[in-house]
Amino acid sequence: MHFLFFINFIIFTVLFNFNNGQCFFSSHQHRTQLDDECCGEENLAFSLKMNDSRRVRGKKFNCSFAWLLERYKLSGKYALKEQIKVKFPGHPKFVFVTAASAKYFRSLRMLIANIKKQFGCRQKIIAYDLENVTKNTKWMAELNSVCALEWRIFDFSQLVDSRVRHLHSYSWKIFVIAEVLLEFDTVAWVDTSIFFDSNNLSPILAPIQKGQIGPVQMPSNSGHGMNIATHPGMYEYLPLFTNFEPTKTNEWTGNDLPQFESNFVILHKTEQTRQLMKWYYLT
Repeated sequence: MHFLFFINFIIFTVLFNFNNGQCFFSSHQHRTQLDDECCGEENLAFSLKMNDSRRVRGKKFNCSFAWLLERYKLSGKYALKEQIKVKFPGHPKFVFVTAASAKYFRSLRMLIANIKKQFGCRQKIIAYDLENVTKNTKWMAELNSVCALEWRIFDFSQLVDSRVRHLHSYSWKIFVIAEVLLEFDTVAWVDTSIFFDSNNLSPILAPIQKGQIGPVQMPSNSGHGMNIATHPGMYEYLPLFTNFEPTKTNEWTGNDLPQFESNFVILHKTEQTRQLMKWYYLT
């Protein structure tokens, strides 16, 4: 399932009211109580504190997935205590990242050319091969000639659940983002459909630095609510709507907040981002 559109909602609505840290057992009784939430010292049950002080808890995620949090340093023991300054295009710790299969090589070429034109040859780009691009020697000769472009092949075997081990699940996207966030402070994910008409990202990056907006931003709105595009079973794990009712309309109704698109996403490395990535990664 693809749930990146939940990001802004989680940040602004529940980020400071849920328990997602490590689990510490002060007594046998306490340990028994937390067994339903924890795997070892890691909390794998999303819980949300409501306005009336009630705490709503989701189902615990499978403990067999905990190693993935370790792989990408998303578990509680990697909590970020320092404040990292937002990086802007041109800085070595700012990067554009994208991915494409052979079907979208033409749009990949256009995206890379557009980024280089607007942000300069020295601007770092990381691109992932999702399927059959690397096999084309002509294409690779062209890609290898591009300055500051790093080419990687995505490893689909790391998607543990075979049901999402295909392109159209888009589950690969969170793995790509998590990997790149290990290496860079500020990351701009761009689908190959994105086109920049300027090099000015300050309207997004500057407010992030000032703390005026959250550290993960998705500027594009889909025009419809989340419920129409979300499997109801997800709310068993992330109980963001405690009175969820399936909707047959694309309009924003009741507590159905807008769905944000994930074609262009800016992420800055903060503790908030780590917490958010942890739960998104588990879903």
